[in-house]
Amino acid sequence: MFSLVATCLAQLPDYYNTVNRVTWVVGNIDKVRPAWEALGLSDIQEYPNIQLVGEFRGKPVTIYAWQITGRLGNLTVDMIQPAEGQANAYTSFLAKHGDGILSIAHKVPSLDALEKEILRMKGKGVGVLQQVTTQRDVTYTYFDTESEGKFALGLVYRPEGMPAVVRPAVVSHFSPVVWDAAAVSAYWERLEFPAFPIQHATPRADSRYRDQPLLLAFEVGFQRHAQFRYEWICATEPGEYLCGFPE
Repeated sequence: MFSLVATCLAQLPDYYNTVNRVTWVVGNIDKVRPAWEALGLSDIQEYPNIQLVGEFRGKPVTIYAWQITGRLGNLTVDMIQPAEGQANAYTSFLAKHGDGILSIAHKVPSLDALEKEILRMKGKGVGVLQQVTTQRDVTYTYFDTESEGKFALGLVYRPEGMPAVVRPAVVSHFSPVVWDAAAVSAYWERLEFPAFPIQHATPRADSRYRDQPLLLAFEVGFQRHAQFRYEWICATEPGEYLCGFPE
């Protein structure tokens, strides 16, 4: 089910009502790309040997990488393979989690809006993890929210604007998996995002994991502030496995 939420949050800038793209970090694009093409990744544009210049944790950085950008229906995906031997947000994420989604990014309308949000987040105690600009004049800003928020909140800016995705809806929600959903909810609420009340999900008799029967009880909380729902999943039993964002 695809849920389009038009609610404008009182304390948040309007651009958080829309997700523009996700930053997906991988160790080997050649290996990952065919699998996602088989699942519907299309309109792929390839950017080999890109250079991103900016700052990582407040220090100057130049990042060399290979990027492809494609569409999963109504979602834009930037898939980035950083060169080895560098210190940046991409290589740090790979070292900690392996392949996965580093950031969910929202489009800001101007550099002034970007700077205002950096100041607002700083006032909340959140700094910029990494800010880099590509040779195509696209600026990616990732806030240092992963530790408590479980993903890096992102902003993206380009002077002529970022293209909108006009495609049939095939992605309905993001599903981060966490151990302590209440703490994560309180963290995002402190940053003026909506909390997500937790409810129990009853195990289904037809649940399967790798084609084997699975009796899985978990808690779930829904956070709605954009066109994609955030379905936060909390496993209740140690050792159980759920697919989603790495914690």
